[in-house]
Amino acid sequence: MLGRRFLTVTGGVVAGAAAVAAIWWWTGDGATASALGRGPSIAPPDYVYLDNARVVLYLGQIEGGVAASERLTEQLTQNRNATVAASGFQVGGSSGRSSAVERVVTPTATARFSRLLDRLDAEGFLRTVDAAAPGKALAQAFGGIEEGTFVRLRNCSLRIPPYVEYGQAVQPSARLSPDDAWTAFLATGVDTVLTFQTAQVEAGRSTVLTGTGTAQADEATKRGLAAAATQLARVVRRNPRVPASCGETANAPRGALDMLVPLRLGELSPERSLLAGPVTVVGKVVRAVRRDEDAYVDTASLALFAEPVATANVFAGEGEGGLAADVTVLAPGAVILPIAIYK
Repeated sequence: MLGRRFLTVTGGVVAGAAAVAAIWWWTGDGATASALGRGPSIAPPDYVYLDNARVVLYLGQIEGGVAASERLTEQLTQNRNATVAASGFQVGGSSGRSSAVERVVTPTATARFSRLLDRLDAEGFLRTVDAAAPGKALAQAFGGIEEGTFVRLRNCSLRIPPYVEYGQAVQPSARLSPDDAWTAFLATGVDTVLTFQTAQVEAGRSTVLTGTGTAQADEATKRGLAAAATQLARVVRRNPRVPASCGETANAPRGALDMLVPLRLGELSPERSLLAGPVTVVGKVVRAVRRDEDAYVDTASLALFAEPVATANVFAGEGEGGLAADVTVLAPGAVILPIAIYK
């Protein structure tokens, strides 16, 4: 009798546990979701510059249009497992079920650029070039790239002309005295070098300061800066076309590639630390300069900056920072219309 009761109870436990397991099994014990679409091919970057209008233009041509919203489909996978053990008896089971979940999203500018980059790469439209390659090697790499080709320049040292930085440093409505204008000029160039050297000495990494004497200028130069300060400030606040470059434009060795990267200043990130070090530039080669007679002059930038730069004659020379060198592309060279600049 006792043995029969024990068997009955045991059987009841097993049956009850199995029933609980069955209920739990069918309600599910976990779910995972994964996007059906392929993710971007690059890690989320910080953007120095992004021309959203061109991103939409090019992506629309490749995909036959760009929607204001998109339907994102995710695959939801549910796995169910149940195992019950009682008095030597074990009941187990597993099941799986998949379903699709859709949601409508509004694409961001950065998401569209990531998709454009993937599409250009997948279609074979994108050429990748190391901008840090030696001068002649870089020129040879561009030798086979035709106008209209999309390029991705890695390790580009993007340079913003100093007169543009000077215009950003002063207030458009302020009337600077000659001395104050000169002080503002030093803050965008010479003083930065001295600060770096001083920091090295204070950190114990150097024992010598070179060129620590205060840079001097005659009164005519200071007056020219003061007269040009307001003009430059007004120009840079109109979202002008700026003759940026990948590398130095002046005193470059013969045979080195001269690369002009004209961009709209208003689209440039205010976080200037992003420009400290190499960046990646994605854009289209709109002009290839292969012969001396094909030299290109960026007349749009020249027209904007010629007068204020000539007034502030410290920017007008052919040395480093000269306007003439910035707006001119000599052979071998290229004009690259940027779509995005990031790191």
